[in-house]
Amino acid sequence: MTDVDKTVRITDDRTMRRCADSGVGGWALVAVVVAGCGRIGFDDVPASGANPDAPPVHAVPGGTVVSSVGTLANAPGFPTQTHLVYAVGSATWWLFYLDGPATNTIYAAYTTDFVTWTEATSFTAKYPLRGGANFSVASKQIGGLDIVHVALAYTTGSAAAQHNHVRAVLSSGAIAWDAEVDLGCGGATVFADDDGPAVAIDSLDRVFDATSAYADLNCNPVYSGNIDITYSGSSDTGASWSPTWITPNYLQFVSPSGGNDSHWVAPLDNGTVLTVQSDGLTHDASGNLDNLLWASTNQTTTSAVDQVAATAFSTAVDANQWTAVCVSTTNCLVVVRTGAASFASFAFDGSAWSTAAAIPAQTTSTTSGPFLATDGTSVWLFVIDSSVSSTIHYTTLSSAGWAAWAAFESGTQTRSYLAGYNMVADGVISLMWVQANGTNYDLVVEPFLVEGG
Repeated sequence: MTDVDKTVRITDDRTMRRCADSGVGGWALVAVVVAGCGRIGFDDVPASGANPDAPPVHAVPGGTVVSSVGTLANAPGFPTQTHLVYAVGSATWWLFYLDGPATNTIYAAYTTDFVTWTEATSFTAKYPLRGGANFSVASKQIGGLDIVHVALAYTTGSAAAQHNHVRAVLSSGAIAWDAEVDLGCGGATVFADDDGPAVAIDSLDRVFDATSAYADLNCNPVYSGNIDITYSGSSDTGASWSPTWITPNYLQFVSPSGGNDSHWVAPLDNGTVLTVQSDGLTHDASGNLDNLLWASTNQTTTSAVDQVAATAFSTAVDANQWTAVCVSTTNCLVVVRTGAASFASFAFDGSAWSTAAAIPAQTTSTTSGPFLATDGTSVWLFVIDSSVSSTIHYTTLSSAGWAAWAAFESGTQTRSYLAGYNMVADGVISLMWVQANGTNYDLVVEPFLVEGG
């Protein structure tokens, strides 16, 4: 990859906009995507907060191609993972990505306007990462510093499965990586699948990783492939962190030969986290599954492991066909793509799951990756249409239920693997996907501007 590939500066007439107020949908938008005009943000918006039914505003129509990623179709990872984060201290968006399959290098690029992306110091992993679904990032401002934690799963098919972790500190235009930590030894089990690890920082600033690539420190291969959650033995203070880890809680013992996995972790109250993941006993060798498992843990106590859906999904889904978000610590949502135009949704109230509000029918691609985001009140669901134009559609959930679907990005491209940052930050839901470029793929990021967000 050349330096030109890694620092993108859009200069067409799409970005030739003035740094001045312009009325959009009845409210004023300032400094929309002009390189050199500073951040994307809102001014003079209603004090009442976000309006989920407001028309979408295209800050960067079509999005910005940040990098070519070669033949790596799943560069954005799964919708349950995070490769995009927002650094509060510097008001900067950061993207972490691979530029091809089976590479040791995680690139880091940052932006304040979603137009110009500048590469920062990359991270060289100990082993090759099979694809974008084999790492995930969590971020939090701790002690006045923007901290990121990265869960790594090595499943290249040429080495035993291995779960590692790395931490970094973000500052204005720079990233400082800590040393990579081995969380277990690879044992004797070889994978050739995506693990879909997840990572979260809890309310006490401890770190939780969810993975299927962990083998215990005694190199016992029977533990490699099981569903587990691993947690740090100390809190991150921002200024420092001791990378000691507690023996993981094994949530499910699974034959290590079975297909792609996917995991999701979210912090709740009082140092408790909620974890949802593939039900390893119900998926086939291709990773298709007919239910999800969940549990909660605070390191000391772990709840009984149970299935999210009371009955199996009507159609088996793969690891890229479900998504989750927590609106609050007692209001979390899982959405599963169950068919060409159908969905199932489930709500968590802090102690149990139940069937949630029905989602209107909308045709979607099998690799669309439904993606959820929230501002702490409303919820947005994004999908990629199965039409030739691969239109990105969205709907919003409010107290009245799900709204009718609307088009957000309709420029003709062949898009797949939709993901992003699942919290509104600086008035933006940051979306990412790949789109075909000949026989290769481009990694694209586009902000969805939220009124009052």
